[in-house]
Amino acid sequence: MKTLAAFSALLLVWLLATAGCTRKLLPEEYYDPKTKAERPQRPKIEVEAEQIKTIGPMRTWTNRTGESKVEGAMISLEGDRVWILRKDGIKQGMPLELLSEADQQYARQTAANPSAP
Repeated sequence: MKTLAAFSALLLVWLLATAGCTRKLLPEEYYDPKTKAERPQRPKIEVEAEQIKTIGPMRTWTNRTGESKVEGAMISLEGDRVWILRKDGIKQGMPLELLSEADQQYARQTAANPSAP
């Protein structure tokens, strides 16, 4: 059903674009602030924060380059993916290799010795 809705939305956008409509059709958060181009959106898993058990306290997670940061508590380490519960209540998975060295070490240590936050 979601695929049909997404296809219908894309068809509508294409029809309006070919008709010369240049007005933005999506909410502002769907556009990259630097280029103003449409950016692909990854599906987000929204859950009740109280239903998810975390194994670490809230902390700031940083990517390898230091450009991107997210506030959240670690849920688990599954293979090479760290799952965190973000401050806004969204569950997010991040590849371990994209995190800073300090965050990678923290994730491995916390997964080996989980403690309640």
